[in-house]
Amino acid sequence: MYAIDQQNDHRTQQRAKLYRDTYPAFARWSEGYGVIQHRDETQVRVFDLCQQLLCTGRFKQIDEVLDILSAADRLASASMWLVVHMTYSNRVNFNGSALDADDFKSNPQGHTGGSLNMVPAYAGYMVANRLAGITRSWLMGQGHCVAAIDAVNVLLQNLYPEQAERYPLSEQGLTQLARDFYSYAMADDGRPGVPLGSHVNPQTAGGLIEGGYLGFAELQYVHMPLPGERLVAFLSDGAFEEQRGSDWASRWWRAEDCGLVTPVMIANGRRIDQRSTMYQQGGLSWFYEHLEQNDFHPIAIDGRDPAAFIWGIFESEARLEACSAHIREGHMHYPVKLPYLIAETEKGYGFYGAGTNAAHGTPLPGNPGSDERSRNLFNEHAAKLFLPRS
Repeated sequence: MYAIDQQNDHRTQQRAKLYRDTYPAFARWSEGYGVIQHRDETQVRVFDLCQQLLCTGRFKQIDEVLDILSAADRLASASMWLVVHMTYSNRVNFNGSALDADDFKSNPQGHTGGSLNMVPAYAGYMVANRLAGITRSWLMGQGHCVAAIDAVNVLLQNLYPEQAERYPLSEQGLTQLARDFYSYAMADDGRPGVPLGSHVNPQTAGGLIEGGYLGFAELQYVHMPLPGERLVAFLSDGAFEEQRGSDWASRWWRAEDCGLVTPVMIANGRRIDQRSTMYQQGGLSWFYEHLEQNDFHPIAIDGRDPAAFIWGIFESEARLEACSAHIREGHMHYPVKLPYLIAETEKGYGFYGAGTNAAHGTPLPGNPGSDERSRNLFNEHAAKLFLPRS
C-alpha cells in the first residue's frame, strides 16, 4: 500500500509540475499568497476543474478562471487579517502599519481560531458561486465563527443596506466593524444597537441557522434544499456527536425531494479540554471509516486553501448529479453515497497560536493593549495576512 501511495504522490507532483510549466497563469496562481498555499494535489484537482469550466462554456480561457482563483487567495488572506482585527483592535489601518497600544480593545473577544478556519471555507464558497454563475445557500454549525462570514462579506460589500451604510469599504468602515464586534451595543428600545452579532443572526448575509446549538445543523442540512436548489453546509467536528441522527443523512437524500447538498466538515480539532469520541476513538482515520460505513463518500481536502473548497463543492455536486442521472436511467438505486468533504486543518491556522487550545478564543498570550509581547506578536502575524490596496 505504501508503494502505491508513493507512486500516486509522485504522479501528482509530476502532473502539477507539468501544468505549471505549460501554463504561466497556472504557475502564478500556484504560488498562492502569504499563508494561502496550494498543495500539488489541490493544483491537479483545480486544473481538472478549470478544464470542466472551459468544456461547459462557462469560460473561454483558462486564464480567466485562474484570475478568479488568484483573487480568492487574496480575499481569504485579507479576510483573515480583518478577523484578527475584529477580535483585538479598535482600529484598522489600510496601509498595514503596526498598531499602537491605544489601538487595541480593553477586553478582546472572539472565537478567533474557528473564524480563521472558516475564512477559506466561506471565501471558497463565494468564489464557487462566481465560477458557476449561481448562488448557493449556506449554513454553518459553528455560529460563533460569524466573524469569518462578516469579514468576507464586508470586503466583497455583499451586505444588507444597514450594514453597507455602516461598514463601507474604507478605513473608517472597517474600523467601525472592528469596534462593533462584541460591543454588545443596545439601542434605546432594547434592540441590538449595531447590525453585527457574536453569532449568525438575521443580518448575516444568507444565514439559515444560528449555529449555537451543537449538532442541529448536522441533523437538518440534508432536508433543507428543495429540488433545483443547492446548499453548502459547514459542519463542526466538535458538534459531530451532540445530536445523533446525522449518520443517516445519506439514506435520506433523494433527488426527487432534495436539492444538491455538500456537507463540509471543518476538521480543526475540538478544544483540548473537550475531547470528543471522534478523537478518543482514533481521530480522522476513525471518522473516515465511520462515514464509509454509513454510506457516505468522504473526500479529504486541504482546509487551509480556498481553492480546495472550490474544487470540493463542484466535485460533490457533480457526483450527486451523476448518481441522480444513473438512478433515473435505472442503473442505480437509492441510497447513494453522499459526498462528504473533510477539510483538514489546524485550529487558528494563519495566525499566532495555531493548533493550541488558546486558538479557540483569543490566541495571543495577553492583551496587546497592555502587553508589549502580545502587541508585537499581533503586528508580526497580522502583517503576514495583509493585502495592500492596488
